[in-house]
Amino acid sequence: MNPEHTCPLAYNNKQVTAKWCGSKYQQKWVNQPDWNINSFASQVRNDTLSDVSRWTFYRAKRYVYEAICGDSKIQYGLLWDYCNELKRTNPGTTIKIKTRLVGDEVVFERLYICFGALKKGFKDGCRPIIGLDGCHLKGLKKGQILTSVGIDANNGMYPIAFSIVESECKDSWVWFLEHLRADLNLPNNSNITWISDKQKGLEQALHHHFSQPEHRHCVRHLYNNFKSQHKGAHLKFIMWGAARATTEYGYVEINLQLLIEAKRVEGSKWKNGVGPRIWKILQKTQAIAIQHYVSFHGDSSFEIKTSGGDQYVVDLSNNYCSCRKWQLCGLPCSHAMARIMNRGLNPIE
Repeated sequence: MNPEHTCPLAYNNKQVTAKWCGSKYQQKWVNQPDWNINSFASQVRNDTLSDVSRWTFYRAKRYVYEAICGDSKIQYGLLWDYCNELKRTNPGTTIKIKTRLVGDEVVFERLYICFGALKKGFKDGCRPIIGLDGCHLKGLKKGQILTSVGIDANNGMYPIAFSIVESECKDSWVWFLEHLRADLNLPNNSNITWISDKQKGLEQALHHHFSQPEHRHCVRHLYNNFKSQHKGAHLKFIMWGAARATTEYGYVEINLQLLIEAKRVEGSKWKNGVGPRIWKILQKTQAIAIQHYVSFHGDSSFEIKTSGGDQYVVDLSNNYCSCRKWQLCGLPCSHAMARIMNRGLNPIE
């Protein structure tokens, strides 16, 4: 036997399976749910001198999930029993389940729940305002949750109904609002004010169920978009003031303040003493002015001859050019710019 091995180390171990990884690292996944594939692969290589594929990572993660939460197929199979129990213990509760057939198998799609007590509470004691929102579910099966929230007599948030759907779109919002409208007995011309951010398909869904819905957008979400371009506490203060304005005059006045402040902030960022658009115009004018010839014309005026043979008279002391462009737009024309450059002056001044 040769005691010295010269073959390279092989990072391949068939015993390091997804099930083995899930069992060994289950507690780490529990403590660190966002453990990513690169960190996982590095950990396994350090511990076992074996490389693992991304599919091993995903299967191991599924193994851990099912070990903690149980088999998802079995869990979904218990959904009907769970819903029946909810309705038995909560009189007046509305539960709707939508499924579809894949071959001979029933597949879950959507779930809508509105508890009877919450339904009655909203009708009896809440203001006619409903907030709609949706967010992603981060479990193994993903999907999204759609919610409706009211405002109670103490100005607090009041949950009304929620739904689990496959995605946030017009169709899922139409389905959710169909059941919510039936539960709250809302007529076509309902006086409810709906508040939301700009969710996909939500506005179309509201118009699908109501002729002229009072739909408003959440100011906090609007401000999150606004502040990406217009930063500063003062602008934030003015924007919220506009949202709280109770009269048309107050709204217009605050919006004018907002516009003025936005222009002031924008002007403070100008690098050359003039706006970026004006600066570009002046640069183009200078490029043309280089081609002109300047000669004395008498008194304080000068004659400017272009490369095409045209002649103009310029008087800097009176901001005058015989082409009249300087007088009309307020910016030096190429003829005036030629004289300005000839004297070594700053065109901005």
